[in-house]
Amino acid sequence: MKGFVIPLLSVIFVTLIVGSVQSINADTDNSALPSLRTTADSEYQLHVQVIVRNAEGQLAAVTEGTYGAYVLHKITDNVFDEVLPEKEIVTIDSIKYEKAQFGNTFRGENFVAQNGVWLVTVCGDVPSTLIGVECAYIFEVMTNQVILEDDDVIYTNWTILRAID
Repeated sequence: MKGFVIPLLSVIFVTLIVGSVQSINADTDNSALPSLRTTADSEYQLHVQVIVRNAEGQLAAVTEGTYGAYVLHKITDNVFDEVLPEKEIVTIDSIKYEKAQFGNTFRGENFVAQNGVWLVTVCGDVPSTLIGVECAYIFEVMTNQVILEDDDVIYTNWTILRAID
């Protein structure tokens, strides 16, 4: 029991110190930058399924995530309306949604390790004056981390729902 008390007190002490540190970002004015909003109780619902196959086509890993974030800015609606593929209307739990589905394929040797963060990136399809950059990450979902070999092929299958008013 005595050996358990010291590590427990150490964890509590470190937690109190880390929790009391104020963010240095509080002094910075970021009001012009778009912020992220989580999909909890929002108009958007996100789902990504990630499938990894080796060079022989054998299944190496599957993971998925259904909770994420999106850019709280008019560019998100513009991307959903104008860039994402054709949408269909679906009803889930008595709520009507517009549903867009699409996928991407990446090769392991050209893929940057990202620790389970999967992003929908838009470059050039939306005027950069909306956010002041050429490329933007619009949607983000976190999954378990996937370990990749150079010859692996990664398939991402996205489903994005937007509630209809």
